[in-house]
Amino acid sequence: MTATPDAEAASACPLCRGEMHRLFEARDYRRPQLAQTFRVVWCSRCGYGRVAARLSPQDVAAFYRVDYYTHAEAGDAAAPAARRLLDRLRTHLAWRFDRGADFAPQELGAPGRIIDIGCGAGPNMAKLQAAGFEVVGIEPDPAARQVARQFGPVHEGTAEDPPAEAGTGFDYALMSHVLEHTINPAMALQRVHGLLRPGGTAVVEVPNCAAPGFGRFGPSWPWTDLPRHLHYFTRGSLTAMLTSTGFKPVGLHYTGFTRQFDPAWIRALDAIHDELQCPDDRSTALGRQSWGLLLRSAWAPADRKYDSIRVHATRV
Repeated sequence: MTATPDAEAASACPLCRGEMHRLFEARDYRRPQLAQTFRVVWCSRCGYGRVAARLSPQDVAAFYRVDYYTHAEAGDAAAPAARRLLDRLRTHLAWRFDRGADFAPQELGAPGRIIDIGCGAGPNMAKLQAAGFEVVGIEPDPAARQVARQFGPVHEGTAEDPPAEAGTGFDYALMSHVLEHTINPAMALQRVHGLLRPGGTAVVEVPNCAAPGFGRFGPSWPWTDLPRHLHYFTRGSLTAMLTSTGFKPVGLHYTGFTRQFDPAWIRALDAIHDELQCPDDRSTALGRQSWGLLLRSAWAPADRKYDSIRVHATRV
């Protein structure tokens, strides 16, 4: 791997030219045998972060040649009934304060032609097809493409390098948890701009790094997923990047409050934390800390509550 520190990127934010500072540094918890670390730098002015390294497509491809982490559940069956009850209570209370919504075709308006970039195995393609949309997918993973083709044509490619055979003139483009994986997100959005008809709508969903979990847990937060996630956004930085690439933000949605307090999410936090051997200033388990996060965030503004943001933006 040829990833090298990018000193210039660490000093100036590409969005606002503000100073970027070191936020944290960590290894790839999915590949614990590697000693290499990755530094995340952050611009406090616009709320944008990135991995401070020059990465080639070959470097990035290597990040995905892993078995996804299996969070051991040993001991859960023997957990006291009171603990399981508290887990269920925490999740239920979070659900009662959750006003977010996953992506649904109905939020787009009238059905039309849509391209799902980074479609994976096609869960959103399935929703869109069922709602009457003419859907085309783009996906780099061959196994996922094979599954997704039951919902429409799916082409090999990426957001930064969409294949010509996918077509252009789409009414809508969807990028759900894709932009944070790209090497050059501004280029990716420029490519999306070219796939849409004038006045077409891009829908871009990313992790919300204004959420309390990112600030509190850093590299242990499951949505950090260093180094597969190369860019870190808040509402302000995502809308700024869309505006700078020829879009006009016209709608904003939030999702992902309840899952931050689900036992599976807490186990993931614990497992990543332990694998990375993060400096431990905890006096209690992460699961207990999550009660504090719940109490602080239940009534918080949406920007400081939900773990993901979804922006609708029209091509101008």
